[in-house]
Amino acid sequence: MSTSMNHDAIDWLRSQQKNLYTLFIVNLIGFSAVLRADYVYRDDIRRVLYNFEEWEQSGRLFSYLLSKAVFFGLNADATPFIQIAALFVLSCGGLLLIHALDKNANITHFICLSPLCLSPYMLENLSYKFDALWMALSVLFAIFPFFIYETDNRKSLRFSLTVLSIFCVFNLYQASFGFFIAIFLYLKLRDLRKDQPLSFFFKKRSILLLAAIVATILYAIEVKYFFPVTSDWGKFHSQTSLGNTSHLSILWHNIQRYYESFAKDWDGSLFQYVFLINTYAILIISLKSIFRHRTVAVRIVKTVLLIILLPALSLAPFLIQIFLTYPIFLPRTFLAVGCVFFILLFDPLLLFKDRRPYRYLFIGIALYCALQITIFGNIYGNMLASQKEWENNRLPLLTYHLAKARQMTGCNTIYFANEIGYSPTFHNIGHKYPIIYKLISPSIGRLYFPAEVLLRHGVELYKYPKEPMRDPQPLLFDEPWYDITATDNTCILKFKW
Repeated sequence: MSTSMNHDAIDWLRSQQKNLYTLFIVNLIGFSAVLRADYVYRDDIRRVLYNFEEWEQSGRLFSYLLSKAVFFGLNADATPFIQIAALFVLSCGGLLLIHALDKNANITHFICLSPLCLSPYMLENLSYKFDALWMALSVLFAIFPFFIYETDNRKSLRFSLTVLSIFCVFNLYQASFGFFIAIFLYLKLRDLRKDQPLSFFFKKRSILLLAAIVATILYAIEVKYFFPVTSDWGKFHSQTSLGNTSHLSILWHNIQRYYESFAKDWDGSLFQYVFLINTYAILIISLKSIFRHRTVAVRIVKTVLLIILLPALSLAPFLIQIFLTYPIFLPRTFLAVGCVFFILLFDPLLLFKDRRPYRYLFIGIALYCALQITIFGNIYGNMLASQKEWENNRLPLLTYHLAKARQMTGCNTIYFANEIGYSPTFHNIGHKYPIIYKLISPSIGRLYFPAEVLLRHGVELYKYPKEPMRDPQPLLFDEPWYDITATDNTCILKFKW
């Protein structure tokens, strides 16, 4: 590969502009309901109030610096523009990924990318107006090494750009490194199916793995000595189970919980049936490819590698998390679903591209999944809008009663005993899509609702205790959807819905 190959890559990218715009429009349609809802999602509440995000304290230095530069020191933009820009960045990442996987791709292959942009993991992260663009950039950088590998054969360039890309991934959004691992293992699976000696399997793209290891070490040095993780959240979720044999049980427990969550979230869903059909096809074709090799020893070794690769591929997007003492299972398991779902849709299209009956079957599955995921994205956005109105319509009466409770008792601290619950519309529709309950947590409650929101309504109630008072409390207000009790200087709010 030389300079002419680089020109070929540029020409290919230019020829794919229509497919890029089509993918972007599909993603935009699927996400349009979220944009219309204009919901201040979870952590965004605090950032809107404080103009403070703590990224530089949580190991995301580049997210912090870019936010300062792009928003002129205001840290973030709460308008939907950033979410739209993030969708376009993800679509560009999809274009680079298609080039790395199959330069003869058509529009159907691009449609298969919709799970990457509209999977629950992406839907949640794109819902954070303050995080969306940096998360999308981290995914783009996770894909970039594979594009470079296919367009330039200079080892020094491949190595240096991969180190830089993965280092950017860690400094933008660490979890996206799992996407790099998943695509790397998928490409190794494809290498395994080729009629090549074992040395080909182990050498192919090894430079990318080496560069990723170097980038990981550099990032570890950065957060250890130069820009350490200082936020409580960052320190809590960066404790690892490495270096202590007694912590191997934690590692095994994390893997078990991951697969349990993976299976439970998608039991009986569209993903489950696609998983069974497409995995069966991939497994059969992979075994047939392996057993074409003339040497029995090579067949045995490749079969063992296939048995290792398939579960490793499903675990890859969550790989970093399994080494943590306190892993974040959501939305990290959503990331795994998005990556694995894309691979399961995409790979059969390549395997059966010359076999028309099967090819049309898997094209139909891919298009149906894209349609269903787009519908799911709009349902999710509509549920956000419903929850937003539900909470906003009840906040004035709630703040009035809290103000009255403060006048009656002199309390200056509030404790939320639970969360506000979901709107009636959410209950009517949400049960059909259980995963939405994990995507949308009520913002009025102990997890995401800071008492400072009440200051905007004239109620001066500050931080609430971690544990509620256990003694019986005098009841101040008994409303259809909440109770307010008080003791000493503490008000306790309990939602009934």
